[in-house]
Amino acid sequence: MRTVMKKPIEEIEKIAEDLVGLSIQDLTALVDVLKTKYNLVPVQQTTVAAVKEKESEEEKVIEKTSFDVVLTNRLEGSDKLNSIKALKDVINVGLKDAQQLISAELPAVLKANCAKSEAESIKAALEPFGAKIELR
Repeated sequence: MRTVMKKPIEEIEKIAEDLVGLSIQDLTALVDVLKTKYNLVPVQQTTVAAVKEKESEEEKVIEKTSFDVVLTNRLEGSDKLNSIKALKDVINVGLKDAQQLISAELPAVLKANCAKSEAESIKAALEPFGAKIELR
């Protein structure tokens, strides 16, 4: 086993001066020796690799394009009636179908696989009447 001894500051400064005086070719050769003989990788390359890996992971994240509009609370009285009318108009169904959707077991999917803009318009139409809507 090799014992590591602390070098005096003068020796460290001498090593630093020698390194600063190296040419580009000499630095390249030094890096190659450190990689092959001592299995050391420069920190900058490791950092660049980590950044590139993170960027590729971020590119893999795909934005959701279809949503289910889900009613999560029970509506009563005039709020229920107004919600039925609003739902009928916004998703183009009959009054009876809209009433069945609003009265269904909770959580109730009011519309499945719709575009984000359509899902948001349904949510905006029903929330004024006390409806709690989730987009899933």
